[in-house]
Amino acid sequence: MNTLIVPALNLSILLGVLYIYLRKPIQAFVRDRQYSIAEELKKSQGMLREAKIKYEELSVRLNQADQEIASMKAASQKDAVEMRERIILQAHKLSENIKLESNNSAQLLLHELKSDLYKDLSEAVLSRAGKMISDNLSPEDHSRIRQHFARQVEAAR
Repeated sequence: MNTLIVPALNLSILLGVLYIYLRKPIQAFVRDRQYSIAEELKKSQGMLREAKIKYEELSVRLNQADQEIASMKAASQKDAVEMRERIILQAHKLSENIKLESNNSAQLLLHELKSDLYKDLSEAVLSRAGKMISDNLSPEDHSRIRQHFARQVEAAR
């Protein structure tokens, strides 16, 4: 027990001296450390608040961008459908116009062809009839036709 008293006394003296000389610096260090930690905590909380605000702003903007993209997509799809319908309608109108014009052209060509055929047929019939008449007319028929023609001319005057 004697052996423990001297070291215990030495330890008590050492602790007392350390307490006297190191108490103020340790208190100052702990106070400064507590103050710096509190300041860093305040900074961190401020940065966290700013980050949350920015996050909310960016989330809102991202949602708005998603909505805008969706509305633009819907509008472009609607425009594409309308354009497709417009193109189909124009194509139908154009095909109807082409059909009408081709029908009119065919009718006109048919009419011209008929006219040409009637004209050619008439000329051929008249030529053939004239030839047949001239071959079958006697000199008496010639004089009788001249007299009849002369009477018609005089009656017309």
